[in-house]
Amino acid sequence: MTISQAGSASAFDGMFRSMKRLSASEAGDVRPRKLNVITVGSGDTVQSLASRMAYPDAKLERFLVLNGLEADSRLAAGQKVKIVTY
Repeated sequence: MTISQAGSASAFDGMFRSMKRLSASEAGDVRPRKLNVITVGSGDTVQSLASRMAYPDAKLERFLVLNGLEADSRLAAGQKVKIVTY
């Protein structure tokens, strides 16, 4: 669903044109991602947990945004954080 001022719907044309129906083969290859809340272990770091994110790129940046952290944030054992996995 999108919403815009009257007469401004063309702002979404590029997005709508980028969509296509998936073939059965493509649909079979889709792997849903899941949001997991995990407990930080004693040896875990921001970087080690970010490396577990289910993305091919920007894992650290995604982890930081998802958890409201900074790159220099330190994690404490027992702390809860979110990661996206398959």
